[in-house]
Amino acid sequence: MSAAVGADAAPAVEADPAVAGGWGDALARASAVALLVVLPVQVAATVLVDDPGVRTAADALARWSSPGWRALDWLLVCLGALHAAVGITRAASTSRLGPGARTVVGAVAVAGAALLVAAMTLAVLWVGR
Repeated sequence: MSAAVGADAAPAVEADPAVAGGWGDALARASAVALLVVLPVQVAATVLVDDPGVRTAADALARWSSPGWRALDWLLVCLGALHAAVGITRAASTSRLGPGARTVVGAVAVAGAALLVAAMTLAVLWVGR
């Protein structure tokens, strides 16, 4: 009976060598390590020090009056977007999707991350004027 189940199972899909290992692993690991440093600082400053229930938009703008906080917020969003785009691209490369669908998923993930980084960069620069 186990032979019949094994015969019905779809064959494993090999990962794209350009994504699995190499730069894909390096980017995923580097962004994860950087997020391990940046994220606790953000959580401590946003949730533990200040009560998020009483914060207003004016409080956020006051926080962004400091170049250090703007840089830290920008870094968090950029690292998160990079980590997500690399993770989605790597997951798509090993999925059972067709080659065209893998390319589309990867392109949408990278484009979404790029748009998020661009929007955050514009916001940080605009508030910093």
